[in-house]
Amino acid sequence: MTIVGARTHRQRSRSTLRVNLLLVPVGPTYRPALPISQHPELAAAFARGEEARASEPTIDEAHTRWLMGLSADEVTAYSLGRSGPEALQAPAPIAVAAVLLVTHLLAETWLRESRRRRDKLWVTLAVGAVALCDQRIAQRAREWRARKLGLTVETAPRPGHITVTLCQLLGRIGLVWIQQLRVRRRTGRWARHSASSIVAAAAIREVQLRRDWNAAYELSRGHRLEGGGAHPSG
Repeated sequence: MTIVGARTHRQRSRSTLRVNLLLVPVGPTYRPALPISQHPELAAAFARGEEARASEPTIDEAHTRWLMGLSADEVTAYSLGRSGPEALQAPAPIAVAAVLLVTHLLAETWLRESRRRRDKLWVTLAVGAVALCDQRIAQRAREWRARKLGLTVETAPRPGHITVTLCQLLGRIGLVWIQQLRVRRRTGRWARHSASSIVAAAAIREVQLRRDWNAAYELSRGHRLEGGGAHPSG
């Protein structure tokens, strides 16, 4: 192998990104629950949502106009009432999360093995089926943990602001694209995230989600204790 050939081979071998922290989100991912019982307008929206869940009303123009006139927090309260306590979730037990991460690593590694083009299609379909199964297991585990903790609508943390989350996502996509262009310019080919990089990012993301959720949960419990009194039954 010539010097130029060896250099090109080394450059191409580096086009696989072993560790890519750009895959990890930044900023808080959860915020405290709404203090529904402490605000009449939120309590009214929550009660309207519970009524909608019980009676399944038709979505007519008047109902749509009413929804459009609500604030963001009132819409959230209405959605919580409409969804019911079954929709509340908490982070899955650590053992379940660890098993799912190992499954994710095995699937990503298997997907990246060299094989014929025809076989790759079946492997991709199989990995997709495993991913769907993992999502179902994770959802069941989060719902079970929420019931075990006795979560209510006033103690279950909410996801972060959608605007902030969307801006963070677009920013990460932009940074990853710049990273890809730099690798392409240097090596002549697009970079590929290694299985270890994807799973490492997923593990860091899981730790961050748990940290943010626990912090928001403790704040929600503190606010509810300070507020006192009855709270919505959801």
